[in-house]
Amino acid sequence: MKLLLLLSLIGLASCAPALQTVQREQGSLVQIGPSILLKNPGPGPMTGDPSRVGDGPNIAVFGSVDLSLGAPCSLRKLGTWVCPVIDVPEGQQYRVNIMAGSVSGASATFYRAGRNLPIYLELSR
Repeated sequence: MKLLLLLSLIGLASCAPALQTVQREQGSLVQIGPSILLKNPGPGPMTGDPSRVGDGPNIAVFGSVDLSLGAPCSLRKLGTWVCPVIDVPEGQQYRVNIMAGSVSGASATFYRAGRNLPIYLELSR
């Protein structure tokens, strides 16, 4: 029993650095009027997967059947749009314009230099 408890504590302790890294993420995804903004206060640029040439950050937007977003977004399946994003430099933002319909949610996935794991943000309201 003591061994099981000790192994559990070691397992939790090994997750702590990863959890701290996620908690320190400063990016945000917010809806302001007819736009969704991916904001990057830093540190460093928001990029795509460094192991995939030409990859960039992505924003997925979920909404009503008549949801329509500005370029370069494309419909993946009914009610789900995918918006490839160019790298977002530190201190900048990327805007997705909502042309019609209503947004029920959104998420963004990107990488930061020096981290080999994707970072995931959900829409804040």
